[in-house]
Order: sequence, then structure tokens, then C-alpha cells
Amino acid sequence: MKTRRWFPPLAFAVLWVAVAAIRPNTTFHLAPLIVAAAAALGGREGRVRWAAAATAVAVAIALSMSRLGLLEGPSLQPFDGALSEAITAAIVGGILAIVVSTGVGPDPVDI
Repeated sequence: MKTRRWFPPLAFAVLWVAVAAIRPNTTFHLAPLIVAAAAALGGREGRVRWAAAATAVAVAIALSMSRLGLLEGPSLQPFDGALSEAITAAIVGGILAIVVSTGVGPDPVDI
């Protein structure tokens, strides 16, 4: 069932929006990264497409939250605001989702 694949990213997205609505002056630095990276939980088939879609959802949520005034907290040092930090974190999360779901990286060591 392909609809189950959307559950982890959307569940984390709803949680991110909910806590941001409660505390708009707090920055949840890892939330967009988790939303985008949760696409890796769906399996290997169509991995790049799902990771790109989850990243787009995280970026769209960040843009919407910024317009609604829900990204008013401080940002980490190299960023000029919470919005640029959220977009960068979403892109990094999407890259992580692709890497994790494709199995790129060193092979596990046989013990």
C-alpha cells in the first residue's frame, strides 16, 4: 500500500506544525530535517521520488509557517533566519533519505 508510505513524513509534519503553533517563538531546528528524512522509512522502491516529495512538503510547510508567523524563533549561527535554516534542514533531510534508502555508504562489517 503506497498510501502508508506517506504516514511518517505527514505525522512528523503535523507534529511540527502543532508544536510551532503552541510555541511560535521557539525554533525546532531538526523538525524539517526529520519530516524530509522520514521518507526513508517507506522502503527502497521509488526512493528518490519519495525523498524529493517529502523534501518539497517540508519546504512548503516551512514557507507557510513563515508567512503565518510560526517561525519567529532564533536560528543557528550560519543562517540569517529560521526560514533559511528550515529550508536547508529539509534539503539535508531529503539527501539523508536518499542515502539511507539506497544503501549508499560502506558495507556493514561481517562479524
